[in-house]
Amino acid sequence: GLVGGLGGGTVKNLTIASGSIKANNYVGAFVGLANGKATIQNCTTGANLSVTGNEIVGGFVGECDGTSPATMEKCINNANVTSNGEAGGIAGTAWGNSIVIKNCANRAKVTSTGTTETGDYKCAGGIFGRNKNKLSNATVTITGCYNTGNVMATNGTAYGVAASSTNNGKIAMTTRLTVEVQGIPYENVEACCEE
Repeated sequence: GLVGGLGGGTVKNLTIASGSIKANNYVGAFVGLANGKATIQNCTTGANLSVTGNEIVGGFVGECDGTSPATMEKCINNANVTSNGEAGGIAGTAWGNSIVIKNCANRAKVTSTGTTETGDYKCAGGIFGRNKNKLSNATVTITGCYNTGNVMATNGTAYGVAASSTNNGKIAMTTRLTVEVQGIPYENVEACCEE
């Protein structure tokens, strides 16, 4: 993406309109791996952009990692996101810290194409992929966000908002979100699951 690793600091008021971003792991249009108190604010991806990787793929950030919370705010993803493992419209995964995703939107397709041979975590979420934190106080907070993109996991779990939480991490959603998962109405879709 635009930045491979961001150890704190802010990326704001930017648009990546078109192109193809591809890597093996930790793939995001703006930041591959956000360490520490990183902020992505008021940024947009275009419909002619694609973000693709083997695992840990997000429209804006591949993974948030570190001891300080990361924040994604007022961001809109229009780029298709594809992964063999975890995929999220805004962020792919979180590890080691809490993250906040607020007032963001995903309008594009989010797909996890993994098979049983490509790992245990084949999940796709319209906003967020997987919280794999081992810390009991590490929470992914999703506020004021919405997803209108098609969310699909070929051999795993697909959720309109947040796909899964493992270990001790938590996912907290504070607003009702508009979702479409393979054409299934919101009323028939679980907002999130915890393993």
